[in-house]
Amino acid sequence: MKLLNTGRMAIWMATAALVVAGCDGVESGEGQASRKVDRASDAAMAAMDNGDQAEAVRSIGNVDNAAGAAAKARAHSILAEADYSRAQPLLADLDAAGVKATALSWEIDQLLNRISAATKVAQSLQSRDPQTVRAEAAKTIKNIQGDASNKVWLDDPDGQGDVPTLSEVNQRISKLQGEISARKEKINDLTAQRKKASAEAQEWIDKSNNTQGQAGVDQFRQGTQLRQKANAIGIQIDGVNAELVPLNNDLAVAQAQKAVLEKAIVAINKQDQAIAESWKEVGGDIDGQNQLAQTILQAVSTSSPQESDLQRSESVQGKLKALQTLISQTQAPFEQAKQYLTDAAANAAAAAQAATALNTTLLAQGRVLTQSEPAFASMKAANDPNSYRLQELAIRQTLATLLSDRAMMMSLAVGSQSRLSSIAGQTKLDVPSGLIDPQLEAQLAEIRSS
Repeated sequence: MKLLNTGRMAIWMATAALVVAGCDGVESGEGQASRKVDRASDAAMAAMDNGDQAEAVRSIGNVDNAAGAAAKARAHSILAEADYSRAQPLLADLDAAGVKATALSWEIDQLLNRISAATKVAQSLQSRDPQTVRAEAAKTIKNIQGDASNKVWLDDPDGQGDVPTLSEVNQRISKLQGEISARKEKINDLTAQRKKASAEAQEWIDKSNNTQGQAGVDQFRQGTQLRQKANAIGIQIDGVNAELVPLNNDLAVAQAQKAVLEKAIVAINKQDQAIAESWKEVGGDIDGQNQLAQTILQAVSTSSPQESDLQRSESVQGKLKALQTLISQTQAPFEQAKQYLTDAAANAAAAAQAATALNTTLLAQGRVLTQSEPAFASMKAANDPNSYRLQELAIRQTLATLLSDRAMMMSLAVGSQSRLSSIAGQTKLDVPSGLIDPQLEAQLAEIRSS
């Protein structure tokens, strides 16, 4: 998402010149500091155009408090944009990791379902026909698939984590894709409007440079108003882009849910076939069912190392370890993205504060230099602090989503561990030492508290 309105640059420069220049034409200390900051901002913009956000941040460094408000507003806004941009690749990787974590969690849950089913078969195999279990599997598949009147597969007592049916997920995907498509069309339309307004604004300003007297002032005012319009459209584009972030996240989650639900159906069908074959081949071999449960939990070694590795990765132990490893490997990127977004939000807030101070100065100067009051009013509008506050809001929304997604990933692992412990406590399963990580719950609590 592009947070920075580059069309504001000319207004920044003109504003800085009017605000910091002394009446005798001698540049003040504030003016010198402002020019230094502006040169750093120019270098930062060049770096960002080359895709080097880190260099953009290094170019500006710490914004000199002695600089004028216009220079500080620009510099802080560029820093916010740079840090926000630096966070994007990390956020994309973390989103992908979140989808993978969701898939792993669902796969673990299905494996635990198979363990539970196997132990129940072991306890009742002598007196129960496997047809009952097969009917339950068919019912489960029907419940997973759902229909117009059955939108929830598994109910959550608190109403916070209901598992939707495949039918409901498909409808949600279709709805989200429609909403995303509509917003992209809106962005294209607004982009065309902004381009047109910017071009017309430049034409009027170019005309004013060659026109003397009031006519030139009127032409400049017309160009400034059109730039304000272009900036306002840019803010609208930012707003629509901000709406796309949660929609795309929701779509990714829905698509992951769909993949997991479809995989669950395949797994249950395979389980159903396995039960039928088991009844034919093993009959009342209760020990065999207990061994099956243990194998699903912890793959046993075979004569082939490759086969052993494959079984281990497809076991509860392998998938839970993979989920724990995924959380560990994404901790550093999460912390880095969190820091980038925190810094970006702080810089956006600083830009809004500087813009507020700038507007106060412009208002005061406009009252003294009455002949320039319209120009000051236009500059004041072009440096509206609310645009920077919207920038800060968009960044903080992204930060909140990052924390929420991280908490969700952690809760998936904690939930898988909790259910495994519960099942193990009711059966003869031998849970490998160290498989349950007690630190995950503390880390989840820490994230939730932030």
